[in-house]
Amino acid sequence: MTALRRFVFGRSDAVTVVSKAMQRDVSRQIHKSTKLEVIPMGVDLKHKFTPAPSLRQPKQLLFAGRLVAKKGLEYLLQAMPHIRRAHPDASLLIIGDGPEKERLEILAREIQIDAGVEFRGAVPNAELPRYYQKAAIVIFPSVVDLQGDREGFGLVVVEALGCACAAVISDLPAMRDIVTNGLTGMVVPQKNPGALAKKVIELLDHPERARKLALAGRQFVLERFDWNQIARR
Repeated sequence: MTALRRFVFGRSDAVTVVSKAMQRDVSRQIHKSTKLEVIPMGVDLKHKFTPAPSLRQPKQLLFAGRLVAKKGLEYLLQAMPHIRRAHPDASLLIIGDGPEKERLEILAREIQIDAGVEFRGAVPNAELPRYYQKAAIVIFPSVVDLQGDREGFGLVVVEALGCACAAVISDLPAMRDIVTNGLTGMVVPQKNPGALAKKVIELLDHPERARKLALAGRQFVLERFDWNQIARR
C-alpha cells in the first residue's frame, strides 16, 4: 500500500488530507513541490446535526462507531463499573456493528455491566442526530490497534459536538484538530479505563460544566467543519 501511495503521490500536482495528523504522515511520502493541504470532511451542522435541549437525558452515555479494535470500545466497557458505582443510573448506549460485537457483548457480561449497556446495532444515518441529541455525554475511546491502524479523522466527534454533546475522547493526533482538553471536550490517554471513568464521572457530577463544554464544542465545529466552510475551501 505504501508503494501504491508513493506511485499516486508522485504523479499528483496537489493532495488533500482530512487532518493535520495525516498531513504529517503524507508529507514524508510526496515530493516537496506537490501542494499538500488539510481539508477535513464536512458535516451539516446547521440543519441536521443540531442541538435539541429538550431531548437531553442527564445520565445517558453514548458510543457511536464501527465495532472494530481501533475504536477502543473495550476500554469504555471496562470503565463502566467505575462509572456506575458513582452513578448507578448511568447507562451506555452503543450504536454500530462490526466484527468485534460478539466479543464485546461477552466482555460486558463477564464484567457484569450488561444490565447498564445496550448494543443497539447499526442505525440509519438519518437517525443519528436524535441519538446525539438525547445523550448527556458521548465517548470516543479510540486507540492505535495492534496493526497500527488508527483514526484518520473523527467525523463522529464533529457530529456529536454539532448536537451539543459533552465529549470525552482519547488523545490521538487526528482528534486534536477537533477537541481541546477542557475547552471543547475532555481528552484522556488511550487504553486507560480508569482515566476514562474519571472524566465521565467528573462531567456527570458537574452537569453545568458539561453543558458549557458542549456549547463551546458546537461553536468550534460550526466555525470550522460545517459544509458551507468546507465547500468554499
